[in-house]
Amino acid sequence: MKTTRTIFTARWVPMIGSLALAFFQSLEVCADDDPIAPFNNDNPPRIVTTLETFRTNDVEVTQLRFESRPITTSNGVENVEIFAALCRPVVAAENLKSQIPNSKLPAILVLHGGGGNAEERRAIGWAKRGYVALASELPDIGSPEKLQSLGPFRREKYGAGHFRVINGDVTTCGIFDAVVSGLKSLALLRSQPDVDRSRVGIVGVSWGGYMTTMLSGLAGDRVRAAFSVYGCGFYDHGSAGGNSLDNLKDPVARDAWLRWLDAGRRAKGIRCPIFFAAAADDFFFFPPAMMATYDAVATPKNIVFAPNVSHAINLPGGTHGWNSETWVDMEIPWFDFQLRDRGEPFPAMTATGAKRDGDGIRVSFEVTRPATITNTAVWYTADDASWPKKKWLQLATEKGSALIPVTNAAQTIHWYAVASDARPVTVSTPMQTIEPKK
Repeated sequence: MKTTRTIFTARWVPMIGSLALAFFQSLEVCADDDPIAPFNNDNPPRIVTTLETFRTNDVEVTQLRFESRPITTSNGVENVEIFAALCRPVVAAENLKSQIPNSKLPAILVLHGGGGNAEERRAIGWAKRGYVALASELPDIGSPEKLQSLGPFRREKYGAGHFRVINGDVTTCGIFDAVVSGLKSLALLRSQPDVDRSRVGIVGVSWGGYMTTMLSGLAGDRVRAAFSVYGCGFYDHGSAGGNSLDNLKDPVARDAWLRWLDAGRRAKGIRCPIFFAAAADDFFFFPPAMMATYDAVATPKNIVFAPNVSHAINLPGGTHGWNSETWVDMEIPWFDFQLRDRGEPFPAMTATGAKRDGDGIRVSFEVTRPATITNTAVWYTADDASWPKKKWLQLATEKGSALIPVTNAAQTIHWYAVASDARPVTVSTPMQTIEPKK
């Protein structure tokens, strides 16, 4: 058997070298012919209308629409107005109105998933914790029936524009306008007078997790921390979206989408710490795509894989239902540490080896322990089913290792280790692969 390796090998470089690498790679992300470049700036969009302002749970909510880029359709050029809910603690709102100097607040951009709309409830939850939060809508990613935004995407069937690229022009793709909306949302949030522009984070789920990765790569140091829930890039490395790309008859369209709209290709521009919350059996983003995205990030990063679930984290600090104020409980200690300097950093895990041990393979790992680790485990599969259908088996660990039984020497084995602390927070090693002897 070959020794263990990650699906895509990560390079460990010193911090100074890592930051330099991120800088030079970001130059490639912002190439001269980049169609997104004209929108990748810190200029806040014009607010077209303020719909309503109200207070709830010690939070002031302002619902508004802001101007995004016009879209050319068969009916001509149509204006686009994006709905967003801007939420801040009531005390911060009162200070603004009274023009009383007050300390700046950290801020979070909240991005909905596919078929959703503005996550106002979650933005309110962040504002209750002392953040300024903006929940905005993403054309094409949002459900036309749910969106309060205005534009031609309201007339399309959900998903119709995800991979539509006409004559190699990605500006004809619905996801392009989602990215533009995301960039303008970030600029609007950063322009708020009570926002500490050096402490702005992004969180999103599924397609919103893709967008979290995408915007973090595009915005660079305009983002201080990111938390991507079930979302990544490198669609062509294993994803339901990759299947849609493969169905494109025009290879020029496919290549253009991957070059400009794939979040994995943009991940090398990320300059902030980022956490990837991943499900090992996710129906949309498969572990190879998640690992390719993870490996493309040169800045501090962390990851967790959850076994035998899709779009869920069934581990301590994970999910407890879609109606909660966060998608994953660990979002709170992550952003509190990254944006407010509160608490402790997350543990970090590395896989350190794999070697023959009797009839099995002994795998090992290390944990960096800023907090007390309460539990570790190894999860593995030798299942040759597709990624969303693999069955993962748990092994107890002893002194940072576990013995994987080998019943068929010709099978490929995937494994990762997890560690939880008392907060609770759970992290894992990157996904590992043991190939059989040739």
